[in-house]
Amino acid sequence: MEIFVSGATGRVGGVLSAALKARGHNIRTIAVPGDPNRIATESSGIACHTGSLASFEDVAHVMNGVEAVFHMAAVISFQPSARDLLWDVNVVGTYNVLRAASAEALKRYVRMVFASSDQVYPTRFARYRPTDENHPKEPYTFYGLSKVLGEDMIRFYHRSETSLDISTAVFSHTEAAKEIIDPNGEYSGPAFYVNSRVRSLKASSTHHAGTTSNSELA
Repeated sequence: MEIFVSGATGRVGGVLSAALKARGHNIRTIAVPGDPNRIATESSGIACHTGSLASFEDVAHVMNGVEAVFHMAAVISFQPSARDLLWDVNVVGTYNVLRAASAEALKRYVRMVFASSDQVYPTRFARYRPTDENHPKEPYTFYGLSKVLGEDMIRFYHRSETSLDISTAVFSHTEAAKEIIDPNGEYSGPAFYVNSRVRSLKASSTHHAGTTSNSELA
């Protein structure tokens, strides 16, 4: 099959792309200029096209002829300064992928899977546990909001574009091995290291998740 995987140079998309490639599928993705993981991704046999998810023309070009779509790409950041980037990639990018997938679905059967996050509930401040799909969508970060908007768009296209088959996968937590042992890691730091844990608790007391200044493509 011809498969488009957004975020194939990232954590989840990279593992997924390798698994799909091992099954004999042809994988293509879109990568921003200067992506540090592009060379490794291309060496594994994944076709990387330079472009941006925020550009419909770029997305439609790369997705031409696909039979399946895995929309795994997203910017993860809890900093207010990253909101424009979160909007462009997570919201506009999802809209563009949906538009392109819908257009391809008019020509052939297309299955799409969208990666969401437990930040939509959010699990960290859940009203009850274990948290399930019936929990109110109450994101406390702009990243969580961007995923709620993504889910809303997915449901809209699933209702209105009958030729496009869409599913949503809600990820709770993903980390690479190198991130787990990083004392300054966004998630592993608070879990395993005292100083990072203290910073995380202080952040939680103000009902904000932001403890790091960096953003990443996942």
